[in-house]
Amino acid sequence: EYRNKTGIGQHIDLSQFEFGRVGAWTAAKIDSMVPDANSSFMLPATMLAPGESFVIAIAFDWQPEQWAKDPTEYWRSGTKNELWWLADILLHYPEAPVNDPTDSITPNYQTLEVWNGRDCLYLRHHLTNGDSVLIDQVNGLFNDVNNSNPDGGHTDVAGYPEATWECTLVRRFSVKEGNLDFENARGEDLAESEWIPIPHQLGHWEVSYDYRRQFWTTGNHGNYVLDENTLESSTVDVDFAAGILTVPWGVRNDDSIMSEFTRKPGIAWHYDYAPSFEDSAFNSCRTGDTLTLYVCGDSLGKKEFRIEVAPPTTDANIVIPKYVPNSEGFYDGAGKFCWISDGIPGMDTIFEIPYALRVDTLYKYLEKAPNASWEIVFVDGQTRTDLKMGDLLRVTAENNDVKDYYIKPSPFYASHDARLSMITWPDIPEFYKGIYGWVGDTIPGFSPTNYDYTVQVPFDVEGIPALVAKTQDLNAKLEVDRAVTLSGSVADKTVTFISTAEDDTSVIEYKVALEKEKDPGDIQPWDAEPFMSQFVYRDQWANNFIEFVNPSVGFDPKDFSDYMIYCGPHDNQADAIRAYGEVGDTLNKYRKYIPGRRWLNNDEWAITPGMLMTEPDQTVNSLVYPGDVFVIGQVRSIGQSGYPWYAAEQCDLLLSNLTEAKTPWDEEPRAGDSESMDIWFDAGIHYYLWKIMNDSIKDGTKAATDPNDFELLEAFGNPGTSRMIINGRNIDQIQSFVRKPQYYMGDTVLSGSFGTDDATSEWIFTERNTYVALGWPADILAICTGIG
Repeated sequence: EYRNKTGIGQHIDLSQFEFGRVGAWTAAKIDSMVPDANSSFMLPATMLAPGESFVIAIAFDWQPEQWAKDPTEYWRSGTKNELWWLADILLHYPEAPVNDPTDSITPNYQTLEVWNGRDCLYLRHHLTNGDSVLIDQVNGLFNDVNNSNPDGGHTDVAGYPEATWECTLVRRFSVKEGNLDFENARGEDLAESEWIPIPHQLGHWEVSYDYRRQFWTTGNHGNYVLDENTLESSTVDVDFAAGILTVPWGVRNDDSIMSEFTRKPGIAWHYDYAPSFEDSAFNSCRTGDTLTLYVCGDSLGKKEFRIEVAPPTTDANIVIPKYVPNSEGFYDGAGKFCWISDGIPGMDTIFEIPYALRVDTLYKYLEKAPNASWEIVFVDGQTRTDLKMGDLLRVTAENNDVKDYYIKPSPFYASHDARLSMITWPDIPEFYKGIYGWVGDTIPGFSPTNYDYTVQVPFDVEGIPALVAKTQDLNAKLEVDRAVTLSGSVADKTVTFISTAEDDTSVIEYKVALEKEKDPGDIQPWDAEPFMSQFVYRDQWANNFIEFVNPSVGFDPKDFSDYMIYCGPHDNQADAIRAYGEVGDTLNKYRKYIPGRRWLNNDEWAITPGMLMTEPDQTVNSLVYPGDVFVIGQVRSIGQSGYPWYAAEQCDLLLSNLTEAKTPWDEEPRAGDSESMDIWFDAGIHYYLWKIMNDSIKDGTKAATDPNDFELLEAFGNPGTSRMIINGRNIDQIQSFVRKPQYYMGDTVLSGSFGTDDATSEWIFTERNTYVALGWPADILAICTGIG
């Protein structure tokens, strides 16, 4: 929001001003910011009068339009209702998953595509002589080593932690001009800051951000003061001095309580619940709740009011929806069971209730006055256990006043879920359960979003395994096309499960190729060295997976503690071996990793750096069978996949802050930190795999820093400091690279395996667009197919 603070009568021509964004990884100078691509635009030809504000906001409309057709597939909202009339410019964000032409998209919408409070927004004045001058900016610190903004964002403002992420920032009214020095403008506390941080802009209640009301600070800016005249209401008794609000029974909590007051500029608020668990199911105000009021002007006015709920009056005949508990019986993050209009002329409506809802369930999730009564008036005169369109809920107050609610159940929506919940081999011999990736009798690597599998059938098992699948939705239909032989073509050896959702249009095929293991007596043994077999970059924009295969045939398991893996910037492999082995490298020592082993703890490392503990790490199994793999996962987010996440479960070493993670060390760097095996695509990071040629290293008697003790088996990366270029493409987020099956050893030359296109590369490339037909979120999760 921008404000004209010039003197009386001086209008400002906004067409002379540019609004832009600088992201967290763009190097910038305070006085000459260059915006990110497609992240700036000139404001329209509008004369802004003194004291007027101009508001720009992001808008979402396509998803809500689709939601009206099918609420099971789309979002109900995405834009706060007030912004449709408060904003002077609405930047329409792309919402359709496959570029639907009906999805309106505003050019340079990216200007307000901000994340985690890490972006800088600026205003630049373009003068009539062709020059321009930057006149204001917010959140531009640019104090990283490369002059970019801190990529973590979450900048503190006025002493409020992470305020650029957690708060609405309101400029003090006393500030009369822009400030390019945000470090100084943000201040150490409220007294010295130009900005007033108002917490809880992102929800933090039972309702999500887009359902919350817009604070009354938007679209206005003045020297507003909190006093006994701030809250005016015809229904709520305001005792300003005592800080008590006495509200009528039936007033709803959260933002809804503000509807009881006269809308005034400069006001923000937050509602907190009474701590009693028995009150947490209610959408109505409860005695003991608190409303904190914020008023922004030259300074911040803040006051907390205790809520006192008056007893229901004898004419109370309204109903209020309750919250629905989660699977664990708690209400944190819960939503209302249904929606109920309030004060609509003619008749209010109970809507967005499930199709054919049971009458007793409706009663369970509605609140009425204790002395009121209710009954269902059935539209067809027939008493039923289920509700239908046109039924009425008749509420009779204690004084016999009657109020009817029209009941509008949602239409029947057939499920679109065609995913499987499992593929199993019920008759698998007990011996094979728990090895080669089998989880009980579930096939290795199974996930509802993974649609292609190869399963090895042990040589000593007769016949074709009778695989069994089950759909996630009980109303989905399942057909099976069985394999006919284990010795024919790929099609002959493949079991295909065809799952059709209840809607009869959503169809998913799961294919399981069965490969018969050869009799060990018929196999010529071949002892080969490990190499990298798959690399997944930034699954869910966060997670990396690196997979190494044991390609040997007919041998015992290979001990991967005979090998060392490296992640770092060194082009020269000898320099890489020497790296991270000094006294000061305790925070980086796990840039080099020997599976199943741990480096000395930090205190011992300070005396004899670069050396292993003498005892193996019992938390990681370093034995890898022929044909099996060792997977390292760096997992930072399971936001779309949830947990358990099959890709994470396939990891032998899981570096993560998840409580379920396999963490091989309990000292800094903790699992998930960037100092271990993580990379960013333009950081010039490489992976190496060496064979250890000196037993003294594993014995813990020699440091792992002598290049003469190692034989290079794999080099994965581009020389220099630029991002990797694989298959002729710059590596980017949500991509996977799988080694083509004809390659049986690593490449020891940096970028040697990358090629210049798909044909010349040793790697099979997939990205999010490969799976876009699967829909959200399968299109991003399927990138992990094959891990493990």
